[in-house]
Amino acid sequence: MRVGTTPPPLVHSLRSQVSILKVRLLLLLLLAPLLYSSVRQPDWGDDFAQYLLQTRNIVEGRSMQDNGIVADPALPAFAIPAYPVGFPLLLLPFYSSDPFRTAPYFIVPALSLLLAAFACFLLLRKRFGVTTSLLSALLIAYHPVFLQAKTELLSDLPFIAFLLLGLQAMATEKEEPISRRNIVFAGLSFGLAMSMRLTGFLLLPTLLAWSVFDRSKRSAAGKIAGIALLLFAILNVVLFPIDLPGIWQFYRGAIAAQPLLLTDQFIFYLHQLNALFWISPFSWTGGLIVPGMLVYYWRKRDSLDAADWFLLAYAGLLMTIPYQGGGLRFLLPAIPLLLRNLLSLVRPFVLPVLQFRRYLHVAYAGIVLVLILPGIVDWLTTLERNDGPESLEGKRILSIVEQKTPKDAVIICAKPRAIQWYTGRRATYLIDGVLPARIDSAFAQLNARYLICERTGRPGAFADDKMNAYLLSFGDRYVPVDSTKQLTLWLRK
Repeated sequence: MRVGTTPPPLVHSLRSQVSILKVRLLLLLLLAPLLYSSVRQPDWGDDFAQYLLQTRNIVEGRSMQDNGIVADPALPAFAIPAYPVGFPLLLLPFYSSDPFRTAPYFIVPALSLLLAAFACFLLLRKRFGVTTSLLSALLIAYHPVFLQAKTELLSDLPFIAFLLLGLQAMATEKEEPISRRNIVFAGLSFGLAMSMRLTGFLLLPTLLAWSVFDRSKRSAAGKIAGIALLLFAILNVVLFPIDLPGIWQFYRGAIAAQPLLLTDQFIFYLHQLNALFWISPFSWTGGLIVPGMLVYYWRKRDSLDAADWFLLAYAGLLMTIPYQGGGLRFLLPAIPLLLRNLLSLVRPFVLPVLQFRRYLHVAYAGIVLVLILPGIVDWLTTLERNDGPESLEGKRILSIVEQKTPKDAVIICAKPRAIQWYTGRRATYLIDGVLPARIDSAFAQLNARYLICERTGRPGAFADDKMNAYLLSFGDRYVPVDSTKQLTLWLRK
């Protein structure tokens, strides 16, 4: 080919495909360190045990609701009867009958974060250049809040990964058609997202709004919703049934029991947004995100895509569910979408100075590096958790439970599902807003004779106001069986 001539279309297409492949391989190479996990054991949180118990139930053919909890049905429930089965299915290849062999399970959140960052790159690439999209994906992958999420056996990261995979498949301009392949891919991704977390059902009003405001997407939206619901039903209703009515009843009761204060929710999540910018002089920066989003949605009001509608729906959920115990955790699905919208806001100011693109990219890389550096340092220097059920202290109390309680014992404690997973003992719990006398009556009916609590005056995973109030009234009915440095096992007289 002579110099200066235009290459044939086929050659140009091949070169473009090779270039895209090189960028994606580079991104995967930069994300590969995520597969290293310095923390490979759970803390005393109880949710992880529910997922592991459901994985056991799949292996042994048990009901998804079999989690070892016994309770008075007249009292409020401890948690939903069973989570969607998506995350337990992901844990299935690493299942072991040894409850203390939990390290292999941590490859799942690690792979999920890698996939989520890669999907974030694909989503941003539909709107921005390669360098901006790549740096943004690295910001998501290595930000301290996402690296912290990688140390937990929870469904958040798989949910985000499948959510972003589906949204990137749907990222088209207004009136632009969606290919049949992308319709199927988005439907399957959303079905898996819904099977990770029930928050995924927000995708249904997302698809509805998307189709109403862009009529060319009505057929695609209906097909995507149908595929997603069908996959969810196959997994969670047909193959591994979960108690959907029981889940609805639990959440309805939990929401009704707490007053809704929109201003409290707004202020709480505003502080969480500020926490994303950990550097002290800029710790207020998160507060600019809210007015930034108002400007973004006003400018894009005639061309909102599915990701925009989902972010609106998710923000509405956070504002109306009166729960703040998760902290930054429940903001995680919104962060990649907020970043996408913030970059869209900045872009009009950058276009006039594109001749300085290299310097702009260097500046953005510097911002990314500053924001991710503390997470990387902590990730590389944290060897292992020094608390939790698999620490020396945790193993000691679990060993005491196994050796000094009968196999049919019912244990009263703040972590009933963890007790079931590690010891095989059934367990029960204390309830907020219920008088200690009513709780004690329920324990007597359940023949719950053993109790685990923190030693007097010590804070910890097993100490809370409910336990303190109960022991203040009925502590004299128990005698100590054995203790560790932090915990005591008691027996009802």
